[in-house]
Amino acid sequence: MGNNCCGGDGKNNSEQLLQDQSQESFKNMESRTKDPNQQAEHAEFSKNTSITNASKQINDSKSRQSQSSKPSVVPLKKPLNSNPGQDDDDNKSEPAQLSQASILTPDNMNKYDTIMTQIQILKSDKARQQSLILCTKPEKIYRDGRNTEFGFLKYLNTELDEETAEDIFDQAEVENIKVAVSEFIEIMKYTVIEYQTKLHELRTGSDETSPKLNQEKIKSSVRHLAIWCFREFGEEQDEIEYVNVTDDKSNEMEEEADNYELRLDEGKYLKNVSKWVQKYVDENSQQP
Repeated sequence: MGNNCCGGDGKNNSEQLLQDQSQESFKNMESRTKDPNQQAEHAEFSKNTSITNASKQINDSKSRQSQSSKPSVVPLKKPLNSNPGQDDDDNKSEPAQLSQASILTPDNMNKYDTIMTQIQILKSDKARQQSLILCTKPEKIYRDGRNTEFGFLKYLNTELDEETAEDIFDQAEVENIKVAVSEFIEIMKYTVIEYQTKLHELRTGSDETSPKLNQEKIKSSVRHLAIWCFREFGEEQDEIEYVNVTDDKSNEMEEEADNYELRLDEGKYLKNVSKWVQKYVDENSQQP
């Protein structure tokens, strides 16, 4: 019984001691809180803590808004080609410029297929003189101690052969028997190139070197000749056009002109070209 009593009193004493210590701690805390300096420090600390927490919340909010406002980045897809058979390089934009077809230059072949251009060239005395010089100018060749003459007509009559005619048509890229004026001009141009090459060979006595030739100048020299032969020996079509042209002196005139078609292959060209050129010389040399 005594032990139980003592044990009970010891337990009660311990509990009482803990209670007294807690009350003492509370009093000390309360006394510190009532201290003005400590209260100010505690208030400043609470204020700073509140400001820091508020600033952090604001920054977090701004960060979320900034992230939500950014547009989502989507990889650009390659644009579909409007022409399935066309390469992408063809779709690249180029600097604005006049198309070659709208500029009348010696390199623009398609212009020669219009009746207006054909009549314009036929009315040019300058173009006619260029072709006549080509056809009639004698070229001197000095060989074996003597001079001989060699010219375009002589080349056509004595040197142009079937193999060369085939080469000429290949170089002119003629694919159909029905040739255009622009193609016939190319045929005549390469015929003159073959002639100039043969002339160089006769003068040098060797075929190992090639002459330096200006193809644009050669084309200018055959335009009048080729267009005249095309319209003279081609087949007239039931198509008449009225065109306004100017001569070399800028005199304007209206001309009525028929359209022509020429069917030609290597054999027909080889057989007739010398006769066509000779007739061109005969009829155009008489003009003033």
